[in-house]
Amino acid sequence: VAALADDPARCAELGEAGRLRAGERWGREALLSRFVAVAEAAMAVDRRPMATKGHA
Repeated sequence: VAALADDPARCAELGEAGRLRAGERWGREALLSRFVAVAEAAMAVDRRPMATKGHA
């Protein structure tokens, strides 16, 4: 989708509305990907069961 947003020939075929939709989809996908990466990193920090947290 990012390539579509940067492809002038394809954007010309789709028109301004198509280019904007492609950019919006790319932005949503990038945001979701970043959110998932942050959540996975947070979970990887401490994988002990909840009952043992705080009871070193």
